[in-house]
Amino acid sequence: MRRMIVIALFQQLALLSSAFMQLHGLLYLFLLYRKINNDFLVTHYARKRNVFVKKCKELKVRRLQRKQRTRWVNDGRTDQWWQNIFSAVSPEEDWKKNFRMTRLEFEDLCEQLGPHIFPDPKSPNRRALSVEKKVALTLNYLKDTGSMWMTANTFGIHQSTVSKVVLEVCDAITKHLGPKYIHLP
Repeated sequence: MRRMIVIALFQQLALLSSAFMQLHGLLYLFLLYRKINNDFLVTHYARKRNVFVKKCKELKVRRLQRKQRTRWVNDGRTDQWWQNIFSAVSPEEDWKKNFRMTRLEFEDLCEQLGPHIFPDPKSPNRRALSVEKKVALTLNYLKDTGSMWMTANTFGIHQSTVSKVVLEVCDAITKHLGPKYIHLP
């Protein structure tokens, strides 16, 4: 009888140690899986951070290499044509030919758009564009094929300024004058 109890006890101990070994193996696999997963996440985020740092460095280099603006108006570029037209040195028919409206209609349009496209008083540009010049520039650009360089040279400013002004004036016309004059059925 004692012998049977001892044998049963050894069998139970063997089963218990076998179960313990299996649990130990499962725990080891779980810990190994967590370590691999953590290593993967660390590597993934390190790569992501490296890409971000690389892009920041490239952006900084581009910013440092960017050519600084040295002057607001280039030599040889004048707005004499605009000055002649605006100060009525040129005949009235030139005004109508260039802007497709009379001077009174033009002044009315400028008065309506003025509050929306008025020059920024904080601008460091000592020769900020007036409302009249912005509207005239836009009308001149829109009347023909729309050459930015031709318009820029005509008004004595740079092409990028023409682009910004045309967008600004067209946006003001669309948002503020469109609803006032265009009514859809």
